[in-house]
Amino acid sequence: MTLNKSNTINILPDFIANQIAAGEVVQRPESVVKELVENSLDSGATEIAVIVRNAGKSLIHIIDNGIGMSKSDLELSIKRHATSKILTQTDLESIKSLGFRGEALASITSVAHVEIITRNKNDQFGHKLISEPNKPAILEEVNSNQGTQILVKNLFYNVPARRKFLKSNLSEFKAISETMIKFALAFPSKRFTFYDDENLIFDLNASDLETRVIATLGTAVKDLLIPLEYKEEGISIHGFIGKPFLARQNSSNQYLFLNERTIKNRYLNHAIMSCYEELLEEKRYPFYVLFLEVDHKTIDINVHPQKHEVKFENDRLVYNIVKNAVMSTLREVNLIPEFKIDAELSYSPFQIERNDEDKPVMINRSTGEIIERSEQNIRRISNNFSNWQKDEYNNTNFTEEINSNLNSIFNERQDQRFEYLLIDDRFIIVKELEHLIVIYKRRALQRIYFEYLVDSFNRNQTKSQDLLFPEELQLEKKQISSLKSNTENLKDFGFILEYNEESITITSVPEIIINNNIKLIIERISNNLLSIEHSDSEEIFEYIAKVIAISINIRSNENKSSEELKKIYSDLFKCKNPHHSPTGKLTTFSISYSELEKKFRL
Repeated sequence: MTLNKSNTINILPDFIANQIAAGEVVQRPESVVKELVENSLDSGATEIAVIVRNAGKSLIHIIDNGIGMSKSDLELSIKRHATSKILTQTDLESIKSLGFRGEALASITSVAHVEIITRNKNDQFGHKLISEPNKPAILEEVNSNQGTQILVKNLFYNVPARRKFLKSNLSEFKAISETMIKFALAFPSKRFTFYDDENLIFDLNASDLETRVIATLGTAVKDLLIPLEYKEEGISIHGFIGKPFLARQNSSNQYLFLNERTIKNRYLNHAIMSCYEELLEEKRYPFYVLFLEVDHKTIDINVHPQKHEVKFENDRLVYNIVKNAVMSTLREVNLIPEFKIDAELSYSPFQIERNDEDKPVMINRSTGEIIERSEQNIRRISNNFSNWQKDEYNNTNFTEEINSNLNSIFNERQDQRFEYLLIDDRFIIVKELEHLIVIYKRRALQRIYFEYLVDSFNRNQTKSQDLLFPEELQLEKKQISSLKSNTENLKDFGFILEYNEESITITSVPEIIINNNIKLIIERISNNLLSIEHSDSEEIFEYIAKVIAISINIRSNENKSSEELKKIYSDLFKCKNPHHSPTGKLTTFSISYSELEKKFRL
């Protein structure tokens, strides 16, 4: 077809229009894998194999056991705007399939050599279609199993500019691998086999979600997964979130699925991240594999060429539900860190047996020694009692008596033991009945200040103090704007500010920071307010409280007496989250005496 040079506007030939469409749908080998595997899943396949060669640049081979296609469907499948998934406008408004535009095969056949072999369950024989860009397709009858095979060869061979911009084989293969992992996680009930040329990358049989997560992401996650089940306002969420120890320095371990479709959504990611703010250090990303089930009519999944992004009818509702789901799950889980020491002896050397008088006695497995029930011996082995089962031999009196004796021994020695020991003005050591607790004093005080500020704010009991001499602070216009837009929130905390064009005047501040670097605190608050993506007053006051708490000057000559250390300990463990600072760093961990005994092989 030739263009009419006398006209400014012309109708493009089909092969050029297809290549333009391919630019949106087929950006790299990973795009081809994604589109074709989605088609396989939509066909009802329960087993899908993917083979790539030269990172997909030379060959992409997809094999499935889905319903297959008839001869006539096969001929239409490579035409533009051909699809089996949308018939009416109503279908377009409630899309439930993965692939739906009718562009994928047409786009792929315009930039590669494509061979399709397929057989419908109603046909005795299958059919093969061979397609090359800008040439008529060849169709022939063949013997084949039910399902579909698609071979895509020499991707972008006729579009040198596009091929030139492909990345290295390592980068392109990594992108394909990540997509295959997402498919494997999204559909644990399907079998996925993935080859790089002749090298098997993984072969995952159908399983439940937890088994699939461990098989796909490694056994290292096994004991660090937290199951999540939540439903609110017709929105269901299930999957797994990770304990803080699973966090990484990048977001590669975050998987979010909407109606079984993998999506990227900064809005929902922020909802999840905000729940971990006090559990993780800065620039650490929590692990999650979460599935959202939402009414298809309330979402638009065609806002991105690759269907990665999604738009919700009510973004704020979904945001709050996701945040509530993760937050409530984290609250139900004990995240107390405990210091573990590897040891050869992993069991108690003591056991309970019956003597000749049918009374329970303790025997040392290692020596055969019978332990008398004297106070002296009780004291010597006190830390091994925690390993006993109280219902052993259906007799609790003996162990209850021992525990009672232990408590009396412990109480008698209160005056002889240290209660709170401060080391290097940083670490508070507290002696408990079965543990040593180590507290990082600065972070503990930050947590105490933070929760005090939040509690005072919630009860409208923040105390403000006027400055004898108002202080002026020079700031950038965007910083001033962020403060000005939160005047009421700051006022509720006790900050009274007057705004000028390029500066602010501080006249009153919260009483708790009166002897601190007020200008630095205000500057930090302005910077943090700029980083907040959403304007919920709850989120804003927590940010402000966090900045104040971590900015309060903790003098080295304070909090050194036993009474002061005792108050820190008491106040810390009254907090809702005593084990992490406002920025998510550890405030405390415990070392059990039994762990110390194992280390010394006692």
